[in-house]
Amino acid sequence: MASYGKEIETAIDYIEQHLDKPLQADEVARLVNFSYYHFHRIFYECTGETIGDYIRKRRLTEAAICLLQTERSIFEISLDYQFDSQASFSRSFKKQFGTSPYFFRKQRRQPISLQKMPLVDKRLKHRLQQISLQPSFERIETERFVIGVKDSNNLHQNQFKQIWQRYFLREREIGEKQMICNPDIRYGICTAEMPLSLQQLTELTAFYGIAAIEVKEIVEVPKGMVAHTIQPGEYAVFRHQGTGSELRTTYDYIWGTWFACVDYELDARDNFEVYGTEFTHIADKDSIILIYIPIKKR
Repeated sequence: MASYGKEIETAIDYIEQHLDKPLQADEVARLVNFSYYHFHRIFYECTGETIGDYIRKRRLTEAAICLLQTERSIFEISLDYQFDSQASFSRSFKKQFGTSPYFFRKQRRQPISLQKMPLVDKRLKHRLQQISLQPSFERIETERFVIGVKDSNNLHQNQFKQIWQRYFLREREIGEKQMICNPDIRYGICTAEMPLSLQQLTELTAFYGIAAIEVKEIVEVPKGMVAHTIQPGEYAVFRHQGTGSELRTTYDYIWGTWFACVDYELDARDNFEVYGTEFTHIADKDSIILIYIPIKKR
């Protein structure tokens, strides 16, 4: 599907220029010389969402930004972004962001799920080539025990690079006291003291990052390190191909696009990354990282 990249890019450029104007999906299809049916299928297979969903979510994102950055009325904003009424706008807004436009503006909080950014340039290339748009699903049946290095973190000042550096300086100590399950597999874990929904998670939300390795059982934790338990349950597993610096783009897709299209929501367990035998180096564009997202039915 990467061969359709130019047509997808042309279509998205046109959509972005017409978010505040009347726009129909078949109009976009004609622009790139496809039938509506054919273009609908291609767009979905390339991006993981329908063209109608993309237009709606981008309009809602731009409307949300207007709510935060201007004092214009909700009614005016709803009409600007082509909703039939304030009521229909409010319903769509709450479905996407988990709160009404009024309370969203009052809270002045910008959740990561708001970040439905234009699918252009590097984001489009990433969507076409570097991520499994539809995850596999895996049920972990039993607890997994890990030992590693833990520190406070947030999305804005991502400290995982430093956490990994500290971990690798001390990894050898873990195997001196207990049996390591697989020396070729390591875990990057994000855990919070209190459960977080996507609507609560912002760039500055505090959580803990843990760089770790799995052990058969916890015997003795080296001083200055921590033991942690990965909980069983259902996970959506996304395959990221690329450098570590590109991971955020994959997460943006998961948070801003995938969750909005499925009947799942984020569960109150840790999400984690698995660095296995297909992972070579954090700067290698061909490295594979598996991202485990805890899910439950809505």
